[in-house]
Amino acid sequence: MRTDNVNWVYGLGGGTQKWMPAPLYPVLLMIAFPLVLFLPTHLVLKRLFN
Repeated sequence: MRTDNVNWVYGLGGGTQKWMPAPLYPVLLMIAFPLVLFLPTHLVLKRLFN
């Protein structure tokens, strides 16, 4: 059976992550993505178009 790493659920890149418990990893992603990716983009675009 082939398992794809959709949305980096199993870890970044090709291998599985082993540095934190598996249930905590998606929670960390759900917190980190908005803070690290979406919020800065939002603030830059807000400043450009206001």
